[in-house]
Amino acid sequence: MWVSPMTDLQDNRGFECSMLDACQSSPEGELETSSEAVFDLLKRNFRSHYNTRTPFGIYTHHSWFYNETRKDGLRQDRLILPSFWTCGLLASLLGPCRFLDYLKAFPHVYVVSVRQLLDWVRSPVPLSQLGTMSSFQCGQTLADNCPDKKNCQYNAPLPISNSEIYMKICNSNCPPNYPYLDNVDGSKPYS
Repeated sequence: MWVSPMTDLQDNRGFECSMLDACQSSPEGELETSSEAVFDLLKRNFRSHYNTRTPFGIYTHHSWFYNETRKDGLRQDRLILPSFWTCGLLASLLGPCRFLDYLKAFPHVYVVSVRQLLDWVRSPVPLSQLGTMSSFQCGQTLADNCPDKKNCQYNAPLPISNSEIYMKICNSNCPPNYPYLDNVDGSKPYS
């Protein structure tokens, strides 16, 4: 049984794309520059999916949210909804934020993580008891899985064109050389 399917989106040109950052723009690049285009894409795909009553997942690589070329043409003083200011002016942030605001109009739509969805499917509870499930509780302090962090600094010669590289490592000493292909433990100097 599929619990959290990865269904294709349809981009603004009508082509299928499995992840939001894989959707293609027109030659003008509206998905890179316009939050309205991103919002419209998400809204249109959600509306076509809504009556299926199956999870509607939105998947993308985290780098899509950090692409500095995705500036939206909106000026901050023109933003209408108060929640927009938390998203900044990147189209890749503002479009999804507008979409989340749009979802508030649907009383039976819930924005959850895949983990929360799987936990609920394994042990379904009424909505009134959802807060009793550990994955739905806020304020959980995550364990530090790297209590003994070390910052390692490496200078030229390096296998890539930087003159200096920093790397963090857990529970170990810094390797003598920067780890790279054919030298994953950093035991050999790069020449």
